[in-house]
Parts: sequence; structure tokens; C-alpha cells
Amino acid sequence: MAEGKRTVADIIIDRFLKDVDEKESMPWQRPYERYNAFNYFTKIPYRGINRLILPFGEYITKNQIQQYNKEKGYLIYENGKFVGTKPEAYRFVKGIQWIPVVFFKREVKDASIEEFAEEYPDRVVDLSDDGRFVGRIGAWSYRVHKGGLVKERKILRYYEVADRKFFQNAAGECLPSRIETGEVKITKSRPKDVLESYIEREGISVDYKYAGTPSYVPDLDLIRLNPYMRDGDNAEDKWFSVAFHEAGHSTGAKGRLNREGVVHVNKEDEDKYAQEEVIAEICCCLCCAETGVYTFNSSGMSDYDNNIAYVQSWKKRVKDWGSKFIYLVSQADKAFNFICQDPDNEIPDTNEEGA
Repeated sequence: MAEGKRTVADIIIDRFLKDVDEKESMPWQRPYERYNAFNYFTKIPYRGINRLILPFGEYITKNQIQQYNKEKGYLIYENGKFVGTKPEAYRFVKGIQWIPVVFFKREVKDASIEEFAEEYPDRVVDLSDDGRFVGRIGAWSYRVHKGGLVKERKILRYYEVADRKFFQNAAGECLPSRIETGEVKITKSRPKDVLESYIEREGISVDYKYAGTPSYVPDLDLIRLNPYMRDGDNAEDKWFSVAFHEAGHSTGAKGRLNREGVVHVNKEDEDKYAQEEVIAEICCCLCCAETGVYTFNSSGMSDYDNNIAYVQSWKKRVKDWGSKFIYLVSQADKAFNFICQDPDNEIPDTNEEGA
């Protein structure tokens, strides 16, 4: 029997799991690889699951390298027609590794009161309240627009990028690094400053002398941290890894990001509990990457006997979740940005290829 057509989510999850198999660890266990990769042409950092798929680097698409060569005057035209390239032009080399990058394309359509009323027969819609969200039917979100209704949804799409190192000119020189030229600045915050700033800003209580297992207690808005975890090799990194994990949970409180797994904690619902745990693990990784903490030994690893069990358990979860995992990563990205006060906390809706 022929297999059904692979979706964008299938492609992205397969790429994610390929990395797991090759490295024998989850991507979020490697914060040293997870500092923000960015697009070489636009200089915009990647977001969402792209942060877990792309190791830190400067990435560019096929269309963008052509545009770059054109802007630099490396393409030859005669009578307005392209006829060739100069030796200075950059081309991708043999063995290039193309990696899929996710984006959301927004689709907007006119909608009728009648189709909305079929789902919500008792709901009265004020068509004078322009821009107001009125309800959701399946993947479609309905809102008032210019005296009528429109419906919109986000469609998952992807394009492919490769690291700048795979693009060379005739002299064998790589596409110059934006970082080395100073066009993109790389800065890292101190973990202590990030953590304390977040705790003070949000008024979260912290027990720094808790002798038990570190945790976040939603009812008390309290983070419990064990001081004895500062002992041993890489002690500071391990302690901050745990602290960022619990801080990640705290972002889900009702007055913050209002996540189901925090507001309505139910450890008996194993899947929902795992969803909140993976959000905290990924948030922790991104915080560690942002602050130069490279030893990942978070609270979420304490439930497993060893790293093999940890990896196999999460690998199975990711397979089972499929496209839902992409949503969970976006929630983790929002939690990270909430802690670090980064205003760019959404996955861009734009397609860098311009399709």
C-alpha cells in the first residue's frame, strides 16, 4: 500500500529525530550548539523549533545567495539578460547540507455570519467592533473586519538553508562571516543576572536553602532550589541548569503565559505532565545557551536512571506527538523570551525565500 504524502511536520520531526540518533542525545541537552542561529541575508535570528534543528551558525537559502551575488555585482548581464558569473561569485560546494526551516504562512478568507452561526447558533456577533476575535472553528480563527467576518489560519511551511561555510568563490574562499566583520554582534548575559532579574521583575518567591528535590510550586508561586547542587564538577553550571528549568515552569503561571500544565497541574495525566516538562527542558536549554551555561543537568533529568533512558523516552514522546511537538517548542521559546525579556517571542510568519 502506498504511503500518504509526507506533511511539513513529518519532514521537520524526521530531521529532528535524525539529529537525536546521530548525537545520541536530545538537541536541548547541547546548549553550546543552541545559541541563536540567524539568517545570513536578513540577519534575523531563527525561532521556535528552528532553534533546536539549527546549530549556531549563519544560514542562507538558494535564492538569497543569488540575490547576494547580484547585489555585490558578481553576476554578469548582457542586454538585461543573465549570461554568467564572475570568479568572485559564491556557489554552494559539493557535500552541502541543506536543513529545513519552519515558518507559518497566514491565510485569510472572507467568512459569513451563516457559516459561523452553524457552529455558534446562540452567539451574537457585534459587527461594529472591528478586529474583535469572535470564535474558532477547527484551525480557523474568526474575527470582525469592516462590518463583516474574516477567518484566518496559520499554515506550516518550510524552506531549506545551509551554513555560509558551504558557499565558496572560485578562489575557495567561504562567504565572509557577518560576525567576524562585526555586522552581527554576539553578546551573552550572566546567568545570575538573568535569573535574578526575572525573579525580581515577576515577584517570585525563591527558597535557596531547600534540601529536597528542586521544584516550582504554582499555588505559592515559589521556586525551590537545593544549595548542595553547587558541589562537585561543573557545579555552577548544573545549579543554573536546574534553576532555569524551574524558572521555565514558573513562566506558565496564570498571570504570565497561562499554560495548562502549570495552571491545572495533574501528574496523573502523564502526557500533559510530559508536555509541560519538555517545555521547561527546552526553555532551560535556551536560557543556558543565552548565558554561556554549557553543562545541561536539569531537574527534568532526575526521573531517569541514565542518559540512554532519558533520550529514548523523549524520542518516543516526540514521535507520538508529531506536529504537536512543534507547538510545544514554540511554547518553550515564549517561556525563554519571557525570562530574558526578548520582545521577539513569536515565530515569524514570513517566508525568507519570498514565495
